[in-house]
Amino acid sequence: MNKKIIFLFALLSVAGLVGCNPFGTKDELIARVGDEKIYRSDFDLARIMQPAYNKPEKYAELLSNLISDREFLIAAREKLGDPNESVEKKMASLHDRLLSRIYQQFYVVENLGHTEEQLLDYYEKHPDLFKNDTCKFFTDCRVSVAKKVYLAENADSLNVFFESRLKSYKKPAEVELAYFKSNDSLSVEKVQKSLEANKVVDSIPGMVREKLTETQNHALLKTMAVRESLFGKDALKVDGSFKTLKVQTNEKNSDSSYYVILKVMSRTPAVEKTLEEVRPSLERAFIDSYVDKMMRESANNIKEKFVLKLEKIEPPNARAYYDSHKDNYKTTPGFEVYHIESTDSLALMKVVNQPLTLLDFKKLASSMSMNEATKVQGGLVGEVKVSHALPFGIGMMPQLFDEFKGKHSGAVSSVIKAPNTGRYHVFYLNKEIPSEVKPFERVEAQVKKELAQSGDFVLDSSYVLATSKGKPVIYERDVLNLQSEIPPEERRMYPRTRLLQYMIDWKAYVLESEALGLDESWYFKAIETSSRVGIYNKLLSDSLQLTSWGVSEADLKVGYEKYGKTVFGGAALDQISNSLGLFLTTPEISLKREYYFNLDQYASFPNFEAAKGAVFSSVIGEEKKNWMARYRAELSQKTQVQIYDSLFLPKIDNYSRDSLLK
Repeated sequence: MNKKIIFLFALLSVAGLVGCNPFGTKDELIARVGDEKIYRSDFDLARIMQPAYNKPEKYAELLSNLISDREFLIAAREKLGDPNESVEKKMASLHDRLLSRIYQQFYVVENLGHTEEQLLDYYEKHPDLFKNDTCKFFTDCRVSVAKKVYLAENADSLNVFFESRLKSYKKPAEVELAYFKSNDSLSVEKVQKSLEANKVVDSIPGMVREKLTETQNHALLKTMAVRESLFGKDALKVDGSFKTLKVQTNEKNSDSSYYVILKVMSRTPAVEKTLEEVRPSLERAFIDSYVDKMMRESANNIKEKFVLKLEKIEPPNARAYYDSHKDNYKTTPGFEVYHIESTDSLALMKVVNQPLTLLDFKKLASSMSMNEATKVQGGLVGEVKVSHALPFGIGMMPQLFDEFKGKHSGAVSSVIKAPNTGRYHVFYLNKEIPSEVKPFERVEAQVKKELAQSGDFVLDSSYVLATSKGKPVIYERDVLNLQSEIPPEERRMYPRTRLLQYMIDWKAYVLESEALGLDESWYFKAIETSSRVGIYNKLLSDSLQLTSWGVSEADLKVGYEKYGKTVFGGAALDQISNSLGLFLTTPEISLKREYYFNLDQYASFPNFEAAKGAVFSSVIGEEKKNWMARYRAELSQKTQVQIYDSLFLPKIDNYSRDSLLK
């Protein structure tokens, strides 16, 4: 049956078209799509979320998009079931995040700490304040109302803010200055005579012309006498006069000084702006300061209000964790070594170039080593650990560990220069010291500390992680659900401890929102509806693509016989079934259009049939969109739509010939 667009608002009773929201106002029913209802709140939320459509000439198009989404939703519910477990699970996991968004965006940023009821009450009691606002709906005026309410409620603080900030809008006084600076008194005297003779300042050697403001950070203005001469009570006048000052740069040294000659060429006095000139700017700044403070501090303030806190997590049996992670608690491997230290690298090269037993090496160390601490014990350094500094003043020797890696006892190193001392060393490997697992008793405290910090352990799903006034509000299962939304390769970056920081903030906003009744507000209900529609429609879209775009198994087999080799290169059917399904539903005209509009791109193929595989690869992304548009068009033809408000008429058909050709 073809869809019927029915204009019924004049025929049906008002009671059948509206539903009460918790603030006592009416949420008007503006359209019905099958058994789905679209309310004014759904439309208003869409306008807020899609500013490009928030203009009267776009309203019909926006409603048409909402209708199309509801038609898709009906198909999704029929195919996936209603209720659907996946949808309900996702909605439950989104609840806190959605309500947090309502609190932050609507209540704090837009409503400036007011409920819709408070703003509506003010709007209705002060209609004259909004005569100049071009608002067709209260929701269009809501932000403007919130600003007026907030400013009225905080009038005293606003006046203090005005007083403190108005000074910053003052345009400072400015002078055009000609000056001469020198520590040579004879040069200064010549310039003074030139000025007294009324010579043009630009003709006087050494004179500098520059514009300065009284707030400028200029070297000249750091001297108070100069500043007073330019901007003080008895400042130089623009009358040809000049002033010579002696500036002392070092009070302790009388010889540390210079002279500066000042002549003001022109002067612009300071200009102060009136409050009315800058009131809009100051009001915005005042409001912004409130929003910034709320966004920074509200979460912690709410946590205190509701005694919301993370509970101490008692790690599971530390011994059990230790037993399953022993590789994390091994000693650092190393070597037992002897050495000879010298400033003569050539002498050490002779040692390296001869076969040596440990006894031979010890004798050489006792006779030629320059390290007195090890020389007396035959060059014994002892046990050294990989990446650790060596004792006896030897320091870091990274090359040593690289050379002895995989070597056996008796190996002798090359001549190695110590980075920190510049001395040369030759080492003898007596034995390798492999890493060993540390006893549990030795690392028990470390294991417990790491468990508490990392959260790298399994908890029962019912484990309580956060409470409000002693009552559980976040469980381990909530963390697990959130982790499941994160791509597997990224989950290590979001351990329990990190996710809990987000979740406890969300919970704070939820508790405050519920106390304010925001969970019953039109915008929360609308955003929940929008989210549910989006989730259902995403599931259906994915399902259609994963089920070969509606092509039956029998048709896939026939299509594979015909195109499996020529278009898909002989790949197995189970590997290409989704792409094959899309190919079989793609109109031939779409492929030909791509081919003939881009012949140069397909010049290596003898004809269109041979190029089909390459052509399809080029258009596959676009054809997915086209397939979905055709599917939506079919849904549009069989779903009855009723529009109840003339504002949205005539109804725009997204899938008419004219719309599709745009």
